[in-house]
Amino acid sequence: MLKPVCRAAFGAILLAACATGPETPFAPITSEAEFAEKVVGRSIEYPSGSLVANPDSTLTGTFGSASAKGRWEWRDGRFCRDLVIGSRDFPFECLTPETAEDYIRFVRADGSLSETARLR
Repeated sequence: MLKPVCRAAFGAILLAACATGPETPFAPITSEAEFAEKVVGRSIEYPSGSLVANPDSTLTGTFGSASAKGRWEWRDGRFCRDLVIGSRDFPFECLTPETAEDYIRFVRADGSLSETARLR
């Protein structure tokens, strides 16, 4: 049987090995061309669902059993979107996308961060 200290150390090692996320720092996407290259047409996968920013400026996806739909545009150096998930209508919002490897997150105008998602 492992001593408590050994169990804690083993647990920390296991948790570190299972942690996900990029090894490089996040960097902002600064142009629509860069957004198109890195994000458009790829699935943005959150633990609760996924969303695709399509080349025709639509957003499509699913979160649980709810469908997601909306529109996106590039405005003043930021990703802006209207989004409806199921019956919930999210207000129009412009966000700064940041990527690191195959991960993406969005920075709101107030500086708060969205949940980090995986790009596939």
